[in-house]
Amino acid sequence: MSLYAVTVATQPSTPNQTCSVTNGSGSLAGSNITNVAISCVTNKYSIGGEATGLSGTVVLQNNSRDNLSVSANGSFTFATSIDDLGSYAASILTQPENQICSISNGSGTLAGTAVTNIALTCEDTYAVGVTVSGLAEGNSVVLQNNENEAGNLTVESNISVSFTARLLNEAAYSVTVLTNPTTPNQECAVTDGAGNISAADVTGIAVTCTTTKYSVGGTITGLTADKTIELQNTSGDTLVLTTAVESYPAFTFSIELDDEGAYSATILTEPDGQQCAVTNGSGNLAGADITDISVECYVPNALIIENHSRAVIASWNDTAADSYNLYYSKTDGFDPANCNVDPDCTAIENVTAPFTVTELVNDDSYYFVLEDVHGAIELESSQVTGLPKEWEFNGEILAMAIDSNGVVYLGGDFTGCSSSDLI
Repeated sequence: MSLYAVTVATQPSTPNQTCSVTNGSGSLAGSNITNVAISCVTNKYSIGGEATGLSGTVVLQNNSRDNLSVSANGSFTFATSIDDLGSYAASILTQPENQICSISNGSGTLAGTAVTNIALTCEDTYAVGVTVSGLAEGNSVVLQNNENEAGNLTVESNISVSFTARLLNEAAYSVTVLTNPTTPNQECAVTDGAGNISAADVTGIAVTCTTTKYSVGGTITGLTADKTIELQNTSGDTLVLTTAVESYPAFTFSIELDDEGAYSATILTEPDGQQCAVTNGSGNLAGADITDISVECYVPNALIIENHSRAVIASWNDTAADSYNLYYSKTDGFDPANCNVDPDCTAIENVTAPFTVTELVNDDSYYFVLEDVHGAIELESSQVTGLPKEWEFNGEILAMAIDSNGVVYLGGDFTGCSSSDLI
């Protein structure tokens, strides 16, 4: 009877493997031996290295898995070993607080031995901080450091705050304003915004915002030669204008106002013998100079009242107004603006000169005001008194006629009448 013994003479090496034999020995018993089994397993090797400069906790990965938390300097090893000739790639999943770590010798292929030369190097980082002041409520400013758009810092209040991206010692920093505030418009300036990190957080950068100011002005038309008008804007900003001709160039108040601030231009003193009105005179600044305030001046009409029996004839000069309105009342000093609620007041719109007012009571006093309408501007004349009276003649009236303007013509012998009888 013959004996047999099967063994592994040489283990595989590309990759390294370990092979074992089962049913490898025995005695021949008159038949072939067919149940000898050879089983091979690829050798696994650990992946690790050494950490230096670490002051917190860093989380590493190998081949994007096998997370490993490292909290101390010295050697480290991933939990999962890798088959020989397999690839490894160490990376940083989470940086330690206030540090930046980097890896060298972090990737390669197993070559029959454990990897122990991965180097994890950590350095302290430092914050770049700013202090913002003058920022208007509800506004925001966007800051940038080293033109790094990924690290833009949006500040919405007057606070001290730091960029999220921290820098290594001796690294350069340069803080600039990327986007100025717009509601209202503001200009923000950076002081002490550039330098190099010196083993400490940067805290001395100041960002000061000031609201943009705009001018307020407009134009004057119709101001009579050698007349003076005094205008006033918000906060008592007074502007005195005198012209030598019947026009005036654009005017501007001396005090500029903050964006979104209110303005209100009014007439403080009118020119002698003229009435003026302001249009587009008030509002709020909206990111631009105000140039459309319009001041229009006119010479008020002189109303003339001619008395007749139970009537008066009103006449005036044509001032090229859009229309003329005539108001009258038996109340001295009445206000035409209240004519719609004053039962004693009568308003006649769109009259033309001369205009006859009839159905009056003789020997009663009536008070008349003429209104010139120039677009949105309404100018009132001085009040004029009318006194209709009965005609009295000493002579004989032989004929009478009235024309389309309401003028009455009499024919006869009036040699005995005085001139006052005919007025």
